[in-house]
Amino acid sequence: MQSLKNKKLEKMQFAFRYVQEAKNGKWSADFRSHIKRIPMYLYTNGLIPTIAFVMSKVRKNEQAYSYKYIGKIILKYFEQFELKGKEIAELEGLISELFLISENKVNYRRCTLELISMLEWLVKFSDGMLKNQDEGDGNAK
Repeated sequence: MQSLKNKKLEKMQFAFRYVQEAKNGKWSADFRSHIKRIPMYLYTNGLIPTIAFVMSKVRKNEQAYSYKYIGKIILKYFEQFELKGKEIAELEGLISELFLISENKVNYRRCTLELISMLEWLVKFSDGMLKNQDEGDGNAK
């Protein structure tokens, strides 16, 4: 069985890798802003409604690159950590899988809390690595 310390380290590395990738996008400030809200959405609305919210943001605005990226991260997270071995092409498929998991309230709650813990790493790394829209280039005049 994998130790708790190793699992936390894997989640931290997973989050770090995706924030590093986000640094290269022109939408990184939007990503930083949007990713901060997702853990609270999970707490207040639940797992499936939060994923449906991300999916709706992508569908409403094809230019919503930060939400597309958040959706990609969530998909990859579930493929790697929670639904090992299952490849899921889109958020709709993930929601279908989560409905199956939701029959077991304990597993559904565990999946939600595990995702929140990884998202908290994303928030921490994005705070440290990505510029805020209001910060500019850091040169004081």
